[in-house]
Amino acid sequence: MRFAGKVQSAETDFRKLVQSEQADDFIKQRAFIHLVDLGSEQKKWQQVLDDAKTVQKQFPANEHQLYLDYRIAEAFLQTDQVDAAVQKLEGLQESISKLKDEAPPWWEEVWILRAQAALEEKEYSDLEDVVDDLRSRSPESKVIHRADLLLGRGYENQAKFEEARSAYLRAIESESGSGTETAAEAQFRVAESYLKQNNLKLAFKEYYKVYTGYDAPGYEAAALFQAARADAKMKNWKGAVQTFKILLEEFPQSEYADDAKQQLNEIETAFPELISESK
Repeated sequence: MRFAGKVQSAETDFRKLVQSEQADDFIKQRAFIHLVDLGSEQKKWQQVLDDAKTVQKQFPANEHQLYLDYRIAEAFLQTDQVDAAVQKLEGLQESISKLKDEAPPWWEEVWILRAQAALEEKEYSDLEDVVDDLRSRSPESKVIHRADLLLGRGYENQAKFEEARSAYLRAIESESGSGTETAAEAQFRVAESYLKQNNLKLAFKEYYKVYTGYDAPGYEAAALFQAARADAKMKNWKGAVQTFKILLEEFPQSEYADDAKQQLNEIETAFPELISESK
């Protein structure tokens, strides 16, 4: 049922199963795993922690221990319990490494979470090591674009802009990342890196690549807003007006809409001739 989009109904049914006296241990464990997955999908992190720990307590010999630890680590990380997450993730990395070719299909997600934790802790050397290790272990990785995005953010945080852009471009151009929302975010960050270097012309160009190249409304709206502001800083008022209007027409409900309206009004008040020109 969960795959049919009936999330609440599925969650109710699985909850009944884990509480049922008629259901055997195997059924209860499977139902708990579904509940943990549903909690993760809905970002109900405390529910994930409660359900995963309940399984481990009620069924200590269950065959899903590693998977449950992975979900617990994910929930720890999403609830700012970074130290607890890292402890879980390091244990998982050690266990998975011992499994070699028998590693579970989700194992790469552990390395992604470990990279995310390193980024949040500003442990940039660890971040590089984790991403390099993932690349070495899985040359055909389907998630390496996500790792490169995290690596790029680490470099950007250190003002290593060339290294950051190289990592972002790997994410954008990779087979696994091409056309994804992760690639859209990487493209947006390329533009941001140029903005931080006060290269407004290149920043503007790179922002527009997000809008023209991806179906990612959140990043498209952010890129248009930043592109318009870059134009305004360059005193290209006409271009700024045009871009603010595109943003308001195509993404009227975005978080940038109110600020865009205000800045558009300020420009048109200062330069009333642009009102007729932009119609």
